[in-house]
Amino acid sequence: MATCSWIYRMANPDRRKDSGVAEKDEDGDSIMVSTTPKARKTLIHCTDGYTETSLLGLAYFMYAEGLPVHEAWPRLHREKRRNFFAYPSDVALLTSIQPRILQESPRFRGDVIGVKAPQWLSRMDGSLPSRILPYMYLGNLNHANNPELLKELGITRILSVGEPISWSREVDEKWPSEHLLYVDRVQDNGVDALTEDFERCLKFLDEGKREGTATLVHCRVGVSRSATICIAEVMNELGFSFPRAYCFVRARRLNVIIQPHLRFSYELLKWEEHQLQKRGQPLRRELEWATIAREIALMNKPYGRQN
Repeated sequence: MATCSWIYRMANPDRRKDSGVAEKDEDGDSIMVSTTPKARKTLIHCTDGYTETSLLGLAYFMYAEGLPVHEAWPRLHREKRRNFFAYPSDVALLTSIQPRILQESPRFRGDVIGVKAPQWLSRMDGSLPSRILPYMYLGNLNHANNPELLKELGITRILSVGEPISWSREVDEKWPSEHLLYVDRVQDNGVDALTEDFERCLKFLDEGKREGTATLVHCRVGVSRSATICIAEVMNELGFSFPRAYCFVRARRLNVIIQPHLRFSYELLKWEEHQLQKRGQPLRRELEWATIAREIALMNKPYGRQN
């Protein structure tokens, strides 16, 4: 709490404490020069930029804005456009210390005891869906099965790749059927293909983009099947090669690595050729298949099980 208070004072100095400093004028006489405190910015950092600092960043935002955790978290994600990753223990900790944060906040004016958390907060695993593009999020089945959380983030469409959602009948009836797309019979087994589904998936994403809303793309854990669709969309939308689109999506997934199955990866390499043909560009790969496979393996090596 002391850290939050210190950062807040640096950003919001008390300008009433206007002090003066004695200086000499041109004639050598002493004069008093006003020194009004200036607002300062504070850099919160850690090794990867989010793992160790997300908890402090969220706590400070709650303190500075006088917001409970269930309002602060979506606002940071939605309005400040800042992806956060937190652990389940972080959710529990922030919830437990929330009364003290709000009680000492210079902005909160309500009753700390009367703050009630919505149901979606208790169902969080700590992570939020990752914003890959303004209209496309990558997540897992838990995210898809938490529709209240999705609405908090402005996500109103769901693209399920091989994993059906499980909602109550009441929620299912309220969600427009045209905002749901289920790609059936696609397992992450190296046998099932995804190429034939690219066009309809990307069309579904484009519909959401034109409506000004966001779509969650998910499979079971958001690592292979749904990541493949997101990479294909980045290639289509931004004109990136497969290696560049892979890194683009991976960087925005924070500490959850993406690892499309080798079959999906090769399909994406062929999708790159399709994109080049569509744009009338020469069929020249930025990296060959063997190089791509080797580089991806090297990037994922630190996450492998240690023997």
